[in-house]
Amino acid sequence: MNETISNSPHQWNTQELPVVVIAGYGPSIGESTARQFGSKGYAIACLGRTQNKLLDSVQELKASKITAAAFVTDCGDTRSVKEAIQQVQSHLGRISVIVWNAASYVGSDLVSGNDDPSEILNQIVGVGCAGLLASIQEAYEDLKATKGTILITGGGLSGYDQKVNQIAVNNSWMGLAFCKSSQRKLAGLLHARLKPDGVMVGTVIISGAVRVGGGLDVTDPDDVATAFWEIHQSRHKQEVHLGSLT
Repeated sequence: MNETISNSPHQWNTQELPVVVIAGYGPSIGESTARQFGSKGYAIACLGRTQNKLLDSVQELKASKITAAAFVTDCGDTRSVKEAIQQVQSHLGRISVIVWNAASYVGSDLVSGNDDPSEILNQIVGVGCAGLLASIQEAYEDLKATKGTILITGGGLSGYDQKVNQIAVNNSWMGLAFCKSSQRKLAGLLHARLKPDGVMVGTVIISGAVRVGGGLDVTDPDDVATAFWEIHQSRHKQEVHLGSLT
């Protein structure tokens, strides 16, 4: 369809395709998820901090005939997230799916150092939970109307197990473990709260590294994207586990 003569109010999505927001967009899980949903006829909103990288990614998606647009966003800043969601709605249309792939890697050791604990914890929870919640609040009416889906990139470090805790400490992943454990609890609460609205909330919990091609104890991002799609389609899997911690 020629965009210049389209009757659509959304000039970046003239075919009025269902819209997927991918927050924390990058060349691994973000790109694989974009291609998974884009190949199924979804328009992709790429949210991330670095404009040039986002624009390059969008051009690559468009080269594959996927409708996509970039929105510079600080996923740890709730105002920035809400403004981005508003821009997505304005330029692409009603949101059907939110994929929250953003995470915080600050706080490698929560005990040593002179960093203000409040600042560290705010950064951790800001990206993992507050930004996610802000996106849902802003897109809530869209998600209800479309019987939409919220998909979250979780982590095996969220497990309440002393072995997992020791792995986090030994590898300086204390902040990330805190981020993913709090996020996992939030996901469960959101699932209970939004289920009556017909909105699905699901998490892919990844243990170990993620790398294209996969390997021993390594998860391929395409497998994550496939798991996201299956949750979206099946609408009954609250959690899917991939990989293993060693």
